[in-house]
Amino acid sequence: MLSLRAWGDVESASSIASMEARATDHDFGLTNHDVGFASLTSRERQVLERAAEGQTNAEVAAALGVTTHAVKFHLSSIFRKLSVKNRTEATSAYWRQADGRATKA
Repeated sequence: MLSLRAWGDVESASSIASMEARATDHDFGLTNHDVGFASLTSRERQVLERAAEGQTNAEVAAALGVTTHAVKFHLSSIFRKLSVKNRTEATSAYWRQADGRATKA
């Protein structure tokens, strides 16, 4: 653990590495969401798209032929990859990303 106690600030090595990664991403105009979307699997993208359209977990599961447990598992993975806390934030990030693609085309 790295300590900067002399300056009154204590940071862990992982925290500093995280700050460096964010700075590097922002240097190239990327956000955490941009990086996260690139790491989503095709199934996670399908789940996120349907969730963003307002479907319930049960509706997503039925449409994709999986269990609601699988949908919840995919959503948890999506939240982690997009650095969001819940379905609302993930949906918001999805629509911002979708709008960005439309304006770039």
